[in-house]
Amino acid sequence: LAPGEVTEPEVTQTGSHSLHLEWKRPLELFDCLVMYSVCWKETNKTDSACSEQKLEQYPKRTLYGLKSCAEYTVTLAALGVSRLHDNDTTLTQFTGPEPVTALKVDNVDTRSVTVS
Repeated sequence: LAPGEVTEPEVTQTGSHSLHLEWKRPLELFDCLVMYSVCWKETNKTDSACSEQKLEQYPKRTLYGLKSCAEYTVTLAALGVSRLHDNDTTLTQFTGPEPVTALKVDNVDTRSVTVS
């Protein structure tokens, strides 16, 4: 038997090159759960990457090395024995823009600051 799908999956932090995911364990057939699988790819592209995630009370995963301002599709699966899984959960999320660089203060007065 395969465990049910993960519950309450969400992207809790978005960086320019990373996404932080959190979820809760399946409600159905939890006893069958052995580990999680996290797979991700740029939406509408074919190349994907996957990693296995051990069981923990508050499962989470940070994906690094992503492109900035790109939409990613993330698939979470609760795996049973022999990697058996039934209900995969999919999320889509954009990464953020590149951070501002070479920021400088041009002018300061009592009510404002001008930067460029």
